[in-house]
Amino acid sequence: MASNWSVCGVCEYRHITNTSIVWCSECDEGLCEECKDHHSISKGTRNHGIVSIDEYQKLPNTVLHLARSCDKHNEKYQIFCKKHDCLCCKKCIIETHNDCKDLTDLDDKTRHIKSSNAFEEIELTLSEVAENVKRLRTHREENLASLGKKIREIEKEVQETRAKINQRLDKLQDGILKELKRREEEESNKIRRILKSLMDKEHEITDHQTNISNIKQYASELQTFLALKHIEKDVLVDEQYITSMIKSDSANQINVSCHINPSLQGVLSAIEKFGDVVVTADPCNIQIQKQKDKQAQMMVTVAKSFDSIKPTLLQSFDAKLSFVTGCTLLPDCRMAFACSTSENIVILKPDGSPEFEIRDFGPVFDLTLIGDNVIAVTSGYCKRSLQVTVIDLKTRKVTKMFKVNSINCGEAYSEDKLIYCSGKEGIQMINLNDESIVNVSKTEITDFSYVTTLRENLFYTNCNDGSVTCIDFQGNVKWEFKNKSVLDAPFGISVDRDGNVYVVGKYSNNVVIISPNGQNYRELLSSANGLNGPVVVHVDRRQISTKSETSGSWFTYIDKLLVHYDLSSAAKMVINPPCKLLWKKNVKLAIDKFWTQKLLLDCQNKSTLSYCDLSSLKIGTVHKLWSSIESNIKDVRRGGIKARLITGTYVLQSNTSKFNQHEVSSVCPLCQYEDEDIVNFILKCNALFKYKNHIEELEVIINSISNPNTCSWNSLVGDFGLLTQLILDPSVLIKQKILSCSEKTLTKIEDCSRKMCFSLHCGRSLIINSEH
Repeated sequence: MASNWSVCGVCEYRHITNTSIVWCSECDEGLCEECKDHHSISKGTRNHGIVSIDEYQKLPNTVLHLARSCDKHNEKYQIFCKKHDCLCCKKCIIETHNDCKDLTDLDDKTRHIKSSNAFEEIELTLSEVAENVKRLRTHREENLASLGKKIREIEKEVQETRAKINQRLDKLQDGILKELKRREEEESNKIRRILKSLMDKEHEITDHQTNISNIKQYASELQTFLALKHIEKDVLVDEQYITSMIKSDSANQINVSCHINPSLQGVLSAIEKFGDVVVTADPCNIQIQKQKDKQAQMMVTVAKSFDSIKPTLLQSFDAKLSFVTGCTLLPDCRMAFACSTSENIVILKPDGSPEFEIRDFGPVFDLTLIGDNVIAVTSGYCKRSLQVTVIDLKTRKVTKMFKVNSINCGEAYSEDKLIYCSGKEGIQMINLNDESIVNVSKTEITDFSYVTTLRENLFYTNCNDGSVTCIDFQGNVKWEFKNKSVLDAPFGISVDRDGNVYVVGKYSNNVVIISPNGQNYRELLSSANGLNGPVVVHVDRRQISTKSETSGSWFTYIDKLLVHYDLSSAAKMVINPPCKLLWKKNVKLAIDKFWTQKLLLDCQNKSTLSYCDLSSLKIGTVHKLWSSIESNIKDVRRGGIKARLITGTYVLQSNTSKFNQHEVSSVCPLCQYEDEDIVNFILKCNALFKYKNHIEELEVIINSISNPNTCSWNSLVGDFGLLTQLILDPSVLIKQKILSCSEKTLTKIEDCSRKMCFSLHCGRSLIINSEH
């Protein structure tokens, strides 16, 4: 790109400063309004493509600074060398590429590059890489969420283990205390009984002492003698009682002690920590594969052996048609024939009986299927009407007619393009979308030439020199087969999905099969099989057996899947197979569309989702609730609570009352004022008032919105339904045009409401647990 793209290059050369408004990549300079007009009508530059400066600036810097001229010779690039994969100027070819054979004109190489398979594959590969990155990000987000969930499970397990240990220790403690109490009662009772006995003895001795004192003072000598003998006996008994008690266990000193189980002491010393936190990393289960690898895998199919192909006659019939020059097999096994002399198209049923014919639209030569029951018909070598006619076999009417600039005989269809034999002009190709025509090959061929295509190859016949040629879409010859003794006057040609080429020999009265590389051949059918001057041949690439819908075959199952997801039928795709990347993209879109519709239909019947924005639900997309969450466990936990509230899976008292088999009150267990539903929980419950401090932050955010289309905070506060909707899913209010804010503001609202929901959840749990 020129150093100063903002100034007109032509005027600058004339020492005039004019602002450029367009850029010409061919001239590599900007043009002002006046110079642009001259540029567009000048013979040398009228075909140059120009873009506005603003649009040109949108190109990446890497593209803007790509050199269009040879650095060595300062000449424009004109040729592309396929061998060295490089661009060349005229001098480069003379100096270093004289011996190179695969030289292509740069204009031919770059023609239709934006609509080429290579460009499309790069676009789809980029889309696939973006999808892989998205999948990997989703995988990491899911890992983050599962990590938080696992942490909570471990915390619960630790607490449960601690509770079990406490319960066991409490039970052991109760056991030892009960045993201690029992033994205390038992030993105390023994001591009390001895004490009572001793007290009785003490009273007896006191009585004896009193009696002795009285006897000493007041009894006679005889009375004293007699009483003393009696008292002496009693004292002896008491003395023996005391002696026997001391000698027995009754007077033992009772002590109590407790020997703590050594195992408990061992546990306390042996257990140094509650457990080990182990972090493991499982291999990622996301299968990321390069598209080229996939294509390689897809292409490795078991091809039918060239020598094993043996035709078997299934049916023959006399359709009484005049000079058939084209034929094809329709998806429903009907047959279509082009009759050149009678200028009509005849459709036969699978059994060979006629169904209908279409005529009076012009000359007819060949036909090919370009869609479900849609055919394209060439006009042949008739120069009075150079056209290609598109006919819908369902309506039996002409739907479109393309004017071409040459005769058009044998034809083939590939990805919205029709390739046809154009006599002296060689092989031409018309784009059915924009009707542009390009020359694939400029080699002159006969009027009765036919062409067919498979993937990147074209195969055509030339009855003048008896040749069958394989070329690519740039016209480069890959191989040529010519053997008049084997194949004389090759007309019709067809190819199977393995690349084997089938050619009709009109004068040799045979059908010859040629190997994909053009090196081997074999006569498949001959006059011995009833051939007499054959002209056309058609090979059904589908190569599948038709089975009933109840057969349970693999094909039937695949066909049902295609119908289920509203995709093209298998028969249509076999005839016009899409590229693998495009097919993968279409299948994904169809499956996502099907399940999105099913998801939305299911959600519409769920009353618990009344606060959720159902219009944003789509397979493969993340709800705003989750896309605004930060990558930390705390915020993920907040998001989990809010997600349960939005989806109605957060169990409130009204839910318990509704779904409990027993009679349970729906009244809020916190405030005991009214039913605990979502509005009560978020806004009305007075018991949770101190946990609603984020409502003030939400008020500040809403009041900061300067958009006149946004309702005021006061109007939101006056409507509990709107305020609840704002807290749970504000995107609904945006869709209803009640709220209008930027993406940044919406993220702030989500963040604030997420914190509030989590705060209310924690407050509710705290109050309920404290009451129990």
